[in-house]
Amino acid sequence: HGLAGIPHLFGIFPALAIPSTILAAGYMVSFGIGSILGMVCFSSLIGWLSSHLATTNIAVYRGLTITSALAAIVVGGFWIAS
Repeated sequence: HGLAGIPHLFGIFPALAIPSTILAAGYMVSFGIGSILGMVCFSSLIGWLSSHLATTNIAVYRGLTITSALAAIVVGGFWIAS
């Protein structure tokens, strides 16, 4: 996910401008690790928030779950239609 879409341009293009192969590889590894850490932090936050809401306010949790499901269906339908 971290290298899907436009972010891969931020990973590849700057590395092409780095004159040293070792430094360019280091940049690519750093970019990859940063992408993974960003996804881990985001998913951990969402997981914590979901579990917290499920135990404290079930109505809000259900509302967010239904809203997320409907948004995924709408976006998926849009992608299929286009």
